[in-house]
Amino acid sequence: MWAVIEWGPAITRPWYPLGTLGLISDSSGKIFSVTTGSPAALAGVEIGDRIDLRSTDSETRLSVALRSGVAPGLTVALPIVQNGRLRRVALTAQTQTFTWAENLIIVLRTIVAAVFVIIGAILVLRRPSPMTWGYFLFCLFMGNPGSNAVTDVVLPPNLYVWMAALEALVRAASVTGLLLFALSFPTQLAVGWRAFCLQLLPVLFLASSALGLYAIFAYLWHGTPVETAQRWLFGVDIAVVILSLGIFVDTFERASGDVRQRTRWVFLSLAVGLVPLAIADAFDITSLLVIPYWLYGLMQLVSGVGPFMVAYAIFRDRVVDVGFFINRAIVYGILTSLVVVIFSVSDDLFIKIFASRDSLFAELIIAAALGFWFNGMHRGVDRFVERVFFRRRQLAEQRVARAAAAVPFAHTLGAVDQLVATEPVEAFELLSAAVLARGENGEFVRRTTAGDTACGPRSVGIDDRLALILEADPAPVRLHDIQWEPAYDGEASSAPVLAVPLVARRQLQAIVLYGAHSNGADLDHDEIRSINALAVAAASAYDHLEAEALRERVAQQEAELHKLKTFG
Repeated sequence: MWAVIEWGPAITRPWYPLGTLGLISDSSGKIFSVTTGSPAALAGVEIGDRIDLRSTDSETRLSVALRSGVAPGLTVALPIVQNGRLRRVALTAQTQTFTWAENLIIVLRTIVAAVFVIIGAILVLRRPSPMTWGYFLFCLFMGNPGSNAVTDVVLPPNLYVWMAALEALVRAASVTGLLLFALSFPTQLAVGWRAFCLQLLPVLFLASSALGLYAIFAYLWHGTPVETAQRWLFGVDIAVVILSLGIFVDTFERASGDVRQRTRWVFLSLAVGLVPLAIADAFDITSLLVIPYWLYGLMQLVSGVGPFMVAYAIFRDRVVDVGFFINRAIVYGILTSLVVVIFSVSDDLFIKIFASRDSLFAELIIAAALGFWFNGMHRGVDRFVERVFFRRRQLAEQRVARAAAAVPFAHTLGAVDQLVATEPVEAFELLSAAVLARGENGEFVRRTTAGDTACGPRSVGIDDRLALILEADPAPVRLHDIQWEPAYDGEASSAPVLAVPLVARRQLQAIVLYGAHSNGADLDHDEIRSINALAVAAASAYDHLEAEALRERVAQQEAELHKLKTFG
């Protein structure tokens, strides 16, 4: 709810722009930017002048503190100290003008801000842990490119103070969350100096909160210059960013195998996201950097690459591929955003051209047309995305589906095993696979392999934790979810990531182990669903072949009995 109130209204800025006084001052009142032709420039305000904060009321101090804009037409009287002399100037805010590119950046920032919060919330709901909570807090503010410019303007001054105080607390929690995420990723086990850093997280939260709250109340209530406090706050942010990146480097150096690969992508994504975010932060809360708005917005938007990539690594425990960025959900999201933009533009256009009654009628017609268009586009977009962006995946799933259809026609258990092991390995480009079949003593022994190396151990005991779990719940299991570590006997073997049961007549007949992709990535849910469908078909084939074998034995025994009776 806080995120919706904070960032949601900003999407209206391209159609209902804010106003600007044409100057930017730091938190001590020193003016460090004056826009040519603006009200401030026309009033003779120059860079280097200083606003006498103590001679202004809280509403005026709030107006000059809002760097992104004020209410259009707002008039403020500023006491300006220029060349040692105090003079008062009256400034009336003029409406901001943005290029189409800047308006696009504003809309995209708002959309991406909403996506960030949703991603963080889903992570916590799906895999609640200190790591995902830390990431959610990071997405909530520090890693979020959303703009609160409109909310800050429309709130009454007294309410704004408390909203800003809440924002300071969320900001402190977000900074703390980033460090918590870095310390907990990917194993969530913190020992040694990492455990010590975890114990200091409350101190970090309190320090950041204290700086933020002091800067807000001292500035707005008392007119106290707080630029130094703001720079200390920025310094805390930068220190946490550098420390977090250093922790990820250390994690990468100590890790091995697929953990190293996932950590590398998380480190790179955070580096890509946090660097532009730090640049924007320097402009947002201090006077250390002066950049044009389009560059500031672009820095915020580019920072969005990081959270997307990190979220994907956590969701799937795999490296980033095009499937995350260009999938149906993203395409539908873009179409939905396009509909919102069309409605907003049409609203503004028809209000200006027609009377309000005609405007409403025209918008209803557009709404109906867009509804039919969007519904008709559903299947077309679905087919287009699948054929263009997921062609290889589609072919792989079709191959596994054909294998599932062919399995019931196999005449030997060996042929069934080959299809179950080989087809997914070749279709999805997996490292390896192995079928471990139940023996006479109940132990599961490797009978068939596929891929360049063996997959997993030679055998799994009847009382092994994996076997018991699959007996109790005959469904595919990600091995890292149950932290299964098989005992190897010195054989060169790749680590399996997925175990799929073959169950016939309510008994576990075989365990199929699958390795990761050849690039180290884990299997995703769609791939697991395809493999499970093949396994179900294979289990039916097991049941059929064993029933056929039993009928043959019965027929042989009946034939033997008939011979005995004949010659007896």
